[in-house]
Amino acid sequence: MITVFIAQFLKILIPSIHAKKLILSNFLETGGMPSSHSALVSTLALSILLYEGITTSFIVSLVLAAIVIRDSYGMRKSVGEHSMTLNQIIDLLNKTKNKSQILKIVKVIKGHSIAQVTAGIILGILIPLITYLIIN
Repeated sequence: MITVFIAQFLKILIPSIHAKKLILSNFLETGGMPSSHSALVSTLALSILLYEGITTSFIVSLVLAAIVIRDSYGMRKSVGEHSMTLNQIIDLLNKTKNKSQILKIVKVIKGHSIAQVTAGIILGILIPLITYLIIN
């Protein structure tokens, strides 16, 4: 949970620094730097490895991590691109028809870039390693 909190906090901190104002809404947004999904599953897999070794639980968590990381980069990114395209089509329709009849109804779901996923994995490795070294 510490890893997810840090990842979500960074999603507020990084854009806030760039915008020079506090952007709290990013805490609950999808996408952004770093990927909290990638950080969480990386932390889970490494924590199991550190405390149990190579066990069935570790292998299951590794497979889960691979699926979640692939999904956060690939599928969610594609869905985000499709929703942006649909919004562009709706915008075109709004320009040609009665604007009160056509609303922008497609929410853009932000996927992650490879850099965001990589940053999430690195964060997901560092936090349990530091925690493990402090506790042991």
